[in-house]
Amino acid sequence: MQNSTKTETENQIQTQTQPKPGETIVWRWDGSDSPIPKIPYTGSCHCGAVRFRFPHEDLARQPGWHVPVKNCNCSICERNGLLLVYPLRSAIEWISGWEEMRSYTFATHTKAQRFCGTCGSSVAIDFMGLWKHAGDVIGINVSALLFHSVYVVIDT
Repeated sequence: MQNSTKTETENQIQTQTQPKPGETIVWRWDGSDSPIPKIPYTGSCHCGAVRFRFPHEDLARQPGWHVPVKNCNCSICERNGLLLVYPLRSAIEWISGWEEMRSYTFATHTKAQRFCGTCGSSVAIDFMGLWKHAGDVIGINVSALLFHSVYVVIDT
């Protein structure tokens, strides 16, 4: 049985149009069209061999808006419980470890699960530029983000 209880704020969320490639989905109930500021995020695998940073809209719930963290519904993401954000490839600075990460593809082989070759932590999903409606994005596992508050709403 689905839990249909929603907060008053969640019921007020305005329906958003499909974002343009490279745009972040933002749920707004403040009636504003003003841009959402980006903050720097840093992350790593468990052992620290893979390190990265990128700018992104604040993932902590804000008065009047929220940037959703998405749960991918592919079999490996569901099995591992991955929650993702999707910055553009060009916005991510790989401080270390991109070359040392291992890749795993399955089914259509149109995306690569990227994980640390040392500790095995799942870090990212590389869509290899093939996710046309989103632009050239890389799905970043929010569990790999360091010292950040993330507000998660799971769509059921």
